[in-house]
Amino acid sequence: MNYISQPTISINSECNNNCEYCYISNNNKNKKDILSYKDIVEIIKWIKQSYNYVIIMGGEPLLHPDLIKIMEYLSKELEGIKLITNLISKNENLIQKLAQIRNLKFLINTTTNKKYKNIFNKNLNILIQNSNSLKNIVFSLTYTGREKQDNYYTDNLISIIEKVKDFIPINLRISPYLPQGDYTYNLYNYDTQIDYLIQNIKTTGIIANISFDCSFNFCFASKNTILKLAKETNLTIDKPLCQKAPFIDIKPNKKVYFCYFVTDKYFPPKYFYEFASPDEYIKYFTEIKENFIKNNQYLCKTDEKNCPKYCPGVCPGILIKIKDNKFIDNCRHIPALTAIKDTIP
Repeated sequence: MNYISQPTISINSECNNNCEYCYISNNNKNKKDILSYKDIVEIIKWIKQSYNYVIIMGGEPLLHPDLIKIMEYLSKELEGIKLITNLISKNENLIQKLAQIRNLKFLINTTTNKKYKNIFNKNLNILIQNSNSLKNIVFSLTYTGREKQDNYYTDNLISIIEKVKDFIPINLRISPYLPQGDYTYNLYNYDTQIDYLIQNIKTTGIIANISFDCSFNFCFASKNTILKLAKETNLTIDKPLCQKAPFIDIKPNKKVYFCYFVTDKYFPPKYFYEFASPDEYIKYFTEIKENFIKNNQYLCKTDEKNCPKYCPGVCPGILIKIKDNKFIDNCRHIPALTAIKDTIP
């Protein structure tokens, strides 16, 4: 089995939230592209040649009409399933049934639109009351570092934790991401927001296990901030996506993507069934990635401020995005996470 990459299936494109960091354009969010149950069965047969687990996401998976049927099938076929969801649904029966699925872990996005807060809280209570394994619930919070951002999402996460801390272990996933669209963002803002989270955790006395997801072998928060987070909490750093292996993400159109931020212009996606197995796909796209890095070594040099540039190993798509977007560069980024991992107790 190949455990380097994370096989992900985006089962639908429609979403009921509007996260500013979401890599899916607003146009795609409103489309109703969808993988059928039959499509899922076909894809799982392909994935099982190399993996025995899968991540299910959207769009918002709760909007898929056959979600329970799909999850029950996956539970029988695989050893592990992770569902990434915002828990926004008025169908309480759906949440109750999901809570009973064997081998299912929940990564719950708490970056929720304020108007859905009551629905979220109600469904979270249902999930906690009915879940087979409460330790399989992880809360996710994403920071974008854009200018003029308030602390609403952090405050919301803390309020959620306060409500559930006596019932379930507190597992958090913190992700610094780039904002999508026409935003100007500042690297100092990531440190400010994470520091605010640390202070709240200390003040409330919450015991939290935190995984820190720097998705591109490049971290928007400073090393000192991450070490501070490690000191105050039980911190682990997730394996950077797209660092050494492709991120297998099969979209509702059945095309498999190399990485979240890689555009069609640089790495045209192909249909998953054009490859005999995930391993064949990985080999193909790894060669493409290595050629890209080899031909763009200038990205690893320093700029006029003597800031380190973005070095080999980084997901190529993020290099393109940072290079093309508005970016206030304060020399705060970290070219790789190796040094941080070595210094965390």
